[in-house]
Amino acid sequence: MMTRPSPARDDAAPRLAKPVERWAAVFSVAVASFALVTTEFLPVGLLSAIAQDLGVSVGAAGLMISLPGATAALAAPILTVLSRTLDRRVLLLAMTACLIGADVVSALTPNFALMLAARAVLGVAIGGFWAVGAAVGGRLVGETQAGRATAIIFSGISLGALLGVPVGVFLGALSGWRTAFWAAGGLSLVILIAQAVWLPKLPGLRAVQVKDLFGIFANRNARVGLLAVFFAVAGQFAAYTFVNPVLLDVTRLTPTALSQVFFAYGVAGFFGNFLGGHGAGKNVRAAKFVVLLALGGVIIAFAQLAAHPPAAILLLTAWGLVWGGLPILHQAWAMRASPGMAEGGSALFVSVFQGSIAIGSGLGGAAVETVGLVWGLTLGGLSILIALVVSVLGSKPFR
Repeated sequence: MMTRPSPARDDAAPRLAKPVERWAAVFSVAVASFALVTTEFLPVGLLSAIAQDLGVSVGAAGLMISLPGATAALAAPILTVLSRTLDRRVLLLAMTACLIGADVVSALTPNFALMLAARAVLGVAIGGFWAVGAAVGGRLVGETQAGRATAIIFSGISLGALLGVPVGVFLGALSGWRTAFWAAGGLSLVILIAQAVWLPKLPGLRAVQVKDLFGIFANRNARVGLLAVFFAVAGQFAAYTFVNPVLLDVTRLTPTALSQVFFAYGVAGFFGNFLGGHGAGKNVRAAKFVVLLALGGVIIAFAQLAAHPPAAILLLTAWGLVWGGLPILHQAWAMRASPGMAEGGSALFVSVFQGSIAIGSGLGGAAVETVGLVWGLTLGGLSILIALVVSVLGSKPFR
């Protein structure tokens, strides 16, 4: 879901005794990325249950998605600059500890205010982790294996985004929504122990200056790409945040069927990730145009046909397939537009992506409260079509 910074040179790699230790460290970061993304999106599949239990409206409950996104958008650039040459091992351990705290407080919370406080802490963990976490793969294993290590770390993002919601729905249906947060917290504790054992010292290579955060704006396609990311991600989460109540209240699915439908969404998204990768390898610009058009159309169709279960289930599965291919296309676009992106540029991308989640889910909640679930989702689809127009009219073919 994020762009991949250029790997550091091999001489910056830590001196681990054996290759297995280096790869164990990589996997500890990858599983941490899975846990972060899973926790971020857990409330999507549990929105109605949490809202009812904590005594808030469904629209207000959408703040559980928008608040960590907003906090992460602020935390990523701020922590990147303030941490400067701080050992990245220390920062990653601190962010994983914040993740554990957020999960535990979410599982125990007696009220919505404390839930939001926990979600704000989660946002700090997300922003801090992705400000530096995406860049450590190459440093852990060296330049020759940097691509493979970074791909492994990013696989955690894909799996968390695609499987986190259905797993949360399954656990919620099995023994309540709090169980889902306990499970996420338990996984995060295991990750913290693994990181403490396997992660070596990773001193910052250089101090990141404020000006480094904005280097990406030097390229026209990079600027257009960021603007398209904003409209596409905001539209996705204006709609996706409220799929749970739509399926329960409009489509009238049972909790068991809900779990199965979200699982189908996740599986479709997993395959969509590979299709997106194939498109990125062929023609990233054309592939992104097609995916944005399909995604906007599918979301609008789902919203308008949600009262018809067969159509709703089919369209939600198609939604998962198409969305699964979009993050890797965003990533490939950014890599083509700004090769060699450093931590500063990566932090800005994280900020835009997470800020878009916050704005999208927040506006989606306001739309749901004002015009209802169906038209709230429809507006999300229209935002994605705006991203298409921005991409088509604003970008130039890559050389």
